[in-house]
Formats: sequence, C-alpha cells, structure tokens
Amino acid sequence: DLFTVDATLGRSGMRAVIVLVGPPVAGKTTRLVKLAARYGLDSRRPAHIISAHVLRISAADQLRTLASILGIGCTVVETPTALAQALQEQQGKEFVFVDTPGLGPHDMEDGAELACFIAEHAELDTHLVLPATLRPADITAAVDRHQAFHPRKLLFTHVDEAACFGAFVSESARRSLPISFLTTGQQIPDDLEPATKEKMTTL
Repeated sequence: DLFTVDATLGRSGMRAVIVLVGPPVAGKTTRLVKLAARYGLDSRRPAHIISAHVLRISAADQLRTLASILGIGCTVVETPTALAQALQEQQGKEFVFVDTPGLGPHDMEDGAELACFIAEHAELDTHLVLPATLRPADITAAVDRHQAFHPRKLLFTHVDEAACFGAFVSESARRSLPISFLTTGQQIPDDLEPATKEKMTTL
C-alpha cells in the first residue's frame, strides 16, 4: 500500500520513534513539531523531541522554542552516540520525534555517521521530507541521495504550492516507499494530513 500512516501513530500503548530526514529548507523542523503536536500533545500521550540538527544552530534553537510553547520536552544532541543515549533516556515516552540536519548534494558526507546510525536501527521510523515543488528529476535525485538513511516513508511539504502531483506517486512506486503525510502550510498543528488513497486520487 503506497499511501499509509503507520498504525502505531494511532494506537495507544505502542511506542513510535519518528525521524525526519531530507534536504535543506524542506520544512523538516516545522513538520516535526506538527507531528508532535498532533500525535503527542493533542492525544495527551507522552512525547519528546530530539534535535540532532547541529549543523545549523538556529534550527535547534527554533525547535527548543516551539517545544517549550507546546509544553513538550526537547533534547539537543551533537553526535550519534548522544542520540542513542537520548533515545535510551526517553524509552518511557510513547512518541519520540527526531529532527536531523538538512543535507544538500555537497553535504552528504557530513551526515554519513548519522545516516549509518539511523539505518542500523530498525526501530526508527524514518520519513524522507521533500518539497512538493521539486521537479520530478530533483525528487528522484533527493531520494537516491538519502538512501543511506534507509527511509521508510516519504513526506511531502508545500503541497499547496505545487502544480503537478504525479511525481509523488511515481517516486513512491519506484522505491516502494509509502507516502505518509502531506503538508500545506506553517500552521501548527494544522496544515498536516495523512496521504490517504482518497486524498492522492483527488490531487
């Protein structure tokens, strides 16, 4: 099924560790907070945010601020070892949301160690976040570059700014990666919806 939301997101008592990866300015940080608000805060289930976004200090500061506003704990880590420790410390949380650095074509080497850590841990539910406004060839290139993270799903942002949507389905089918969510704006926790078959057919 190419359009699905992980069942653990809606099932009380099931722990989910959701990691967002992707290129710069894809909108990972804002979408991560949307997910935390929707599935943690709104459902009143224990949640925690971890920022591994240390290549850009302002991103970690932004995440700290947003988490504080929502009343959700936030930890900033600088290495995969520190990330492993933070995940261990938050074992009691039903939801843990992990933000990562935006990596462009020339930055992938900087994220190699983090990618290796994420890929080796099967319990991490990794979503590759991509702007819907990318050209089909750029979507394909971004997915190929981020295979080191072993993403399990695709999450598309800026859907309201896109003119064509066929590339979503083509890329999902090419890599057998389900599309998890579509987002259309900056409102938290709004402007976020599951990528259902009905929604994709409408687009």
